[in-house]
Amino acid sequence: MPDGSLGGRRSCRLSHGVLRVGLGMIMAKVQIHVDKERVVHIDIAGPLNHTTWAAIRRECHEMDDLRVVRVSLAGVQSIDSAGIGVLLMIRECAEKKNGRVMITGAMKNPNVNQIVKLAHLDKIFTIE
Repeated sequence: MPDGSLGGRRSCRLSHGVLRVGLGMIMAKVQIHVDKERVVHIDIAGPLNHTTWAAIRRECHEMDDLRVVRVSLAGVQSIDSAGIGVLLMIRECAEKKNGRVMITGAMKNPNVNQIVKLAHLDKIFTIE
């Protein structure tokens, strides 16, 4: 995805395999890679919100092999309702391709861990 504007002060740019999305000064960093066992790793740092949604949506739908997806929330500072939607979208993409999603690192931040539990994400995702 080339540098570009998403309208307003939102921006999205890909640099050296790292997708950065943001609104104004608040930037999220999303790294997506596939390892040699074909496990998709999605590492998110910063806020998990609506700015992250469009970037991950495009990448998610373009992946062919989504048997196992590991989403790391270790660097996530906060999650809002749109961020929960991002996780559910990743799950939907994986399930359409007979895959499963594991969430890692959620317990590193008490606020993120609390959202995971309040939203009952621990009931629909494997949490590591």
